[in-house]
Amino acid sequence: MDPLAAQAYTVLRDRIVLLEIPPGSMISENSLGAELGLSRTPVREALKRLEREYLVSIMPRRGIVVTKVDLQSQIQLLEMRRGIELRLILRAAERASPQQRTAMQALVPGM
Repeated sequence: MDPLAAQAYTVLRDRIVLLEIPPGSMISENSLGAELGLSRTPVREALKRLEREYLVSIMPRRGIVVTKVDLQSQIQLLEMRRGIELRLILRAAERASPQQRTAMQALVPGM
């Protein structure tokens, strides 16, 4: 992702998560670009990523809406993610080289 798009993504994601842009709000590429001082291209890339993460819904010729949070589906996603992450961690530990294991061990106190 281009650095300007990454910057736009971070700012927009934070505004959505912190409810500065409330669920159900209509937003536009042009106004967001003007607010952020960016062209439409990085804003569009950021919005596409936010759509993949279900934070916005892009409706062609109608606009962009900040999605509402469905707690039940969020809990289900967290449960699925925990299972996947556990498998990934186990696989990484099994396949790690001695140097990688030492590096991982050094991270433990910080966790």
